[in-house]
Amino acid sequence: AGLSCTGREVCLQLEDTPGYVLQCMTEPAAGWYPMEKSEKASTGAKKQVNDERGRWWATENAGAWLTVPTRRMQNAPLKPGVTYVVAELPPFEGGSSSSRNGELPDVLCFRLCVASREDSHPGRWVGSASKPITTCIAPIVGPPLCRRVFTDDDWRVSVSFFVHADSRPQAPISVSEAQGSLPMEALADLSDPSSSPGPADEDAETHGGDIPVGFGHRGVQQAQARIRIIDDSSSGEPAISAWQELPEELLALSRKSARKFGGAVAKLGDLCALTISSEQTDDVGSTSGRLQVQVRLGDGWRWSSWSSSSSLFDCCVPAPRPPPGERLKIDKLTATTARLHWKAFEIAPGLSWVTYRLIADPVQQATGGQGTHPVVATYVLPAQPPEDMLEADISNLLPGTPYTFRVSARYRRIGREEWGEELISEPWCLEDPSGDWSTLPAPAVFPCSGPRAFVADADGIPYYHTSER
Repeated sequence: AGLSCTGREVCLQLEDTPGYVLQCMTEPAAGWYPMEKSEKASTGAKKQVNDERGRWWATENAGAWLTVPTRRMQNAPLKPGVTYVVAELPPFEGGSSSSRNGELPDVLCFRLCVASREDSHPGRWVGSASKPITTCIAPIVGPPLCRRVFTDDDWRVSVSFFVHADSRPQAPISVSEAQGSLPMEALADLSDPSSSPGPADEDAETHGGDIPVGFGHRGVQQAQARIRIIDDSSSGEPAISAWQELPEELLALSRKSARKFGGAVAKLGDLCALTISSEQTDDVGSTSGRLQVQVRLGDGWRWSSWSSSSSLFDCCVPAPRPPPGERLKIDKLTATTARLHWKAFEIAPGLSWVTYRLIADPVQQATGGQGTHPVVATYVLPAQPPEDMLEADISNLLPGTPYTFRVSARYRRIGREEWGEELISEPWCLEDPSGDWSTLPAPAVFPCSGPRAFVADADGIPYYHTSER
């Protein structure tokens, strides 16, 4: 309806009947922060109530129907017998410590009532009440925390954030005052190792304003993310793509416990998560650049404003790479087989298998169809810590021929198809004379003029012409 996400505005469809006014009532136990009660709770006088999850303070006007001024919505659709109005609820006041903001209810019920009961029909002076409606939804506090999650078959981005869906906020402070209060050290496991600060948000002032932290969160059922790619690989200004909104998700399906992060984190609310699949990042051209995410909350009827932007993080699968300073070791196994030894490559966490490619390149390359050609062997090995040694054989080598050996790796089903960084050895060959042949070859008899077809006598002895002996 074009209403503000940061104001207490509700668009209603009403029967277009003269002589009626709109009334609202606070939904039972839907109040926010009566300041005197919050102060008592903070001193321990109501600790038993403050510790109960899902318990919310009631407001002074709980159970009383109050008349609400309205205005007609601009550019509303035309429908016979129906009008669209905007309920003009008391707005949020400036100042995070305002007691007025602490008293504003987050969930209301609405009904129509006759303006003058004396002139109304006895059985039609009041209408039925609407379902509970969230008047405004506060955005999440701070930026979402993003981390890539890898498996052997796929990878995704886990986006974590805090919502007061079941837990009561600790104090009636505004979202703008609470920004930057996340204990990032305690939440390091939720952030990607490749994270780095991104560009400042152009609309940072719209991320919450004077809305109390957690306002309307207990009615939240959905969450939605949007992403953009920032390519800062060049020396000039970074290339920033437009925001792309992803499909919304049901919040209840991804809710997790925050207790494992300690008491300080548990006070921030309920830890929730969204999942961004690798296919969704591919849709915005994530083959290069870095990813940035914003999140908003919804109840099926309205959305909060978008959160502040997350840190930048790589939007691709890191390729396997050898440990720094690692050297390739080679042993002779047979006259035509060498055994290579190397330390396990560094791989992305969560993966169980790695494909290694072994290449033996002859120092003197073949020309055309003649000469010595490279030999390639591929192995799928279980993931090991980088300090563990791996070994594999490469066969079909020529004795006495210098080769340069190379080892590279990639994943079976995720990541780039190109092979990653290589381990390269010095030229090496099978130089052991005693191992040139496993058994002595049988001698062959040829005419002195060179090999050609010949006939054998009755005893099987090759028959040669006199001129060829």
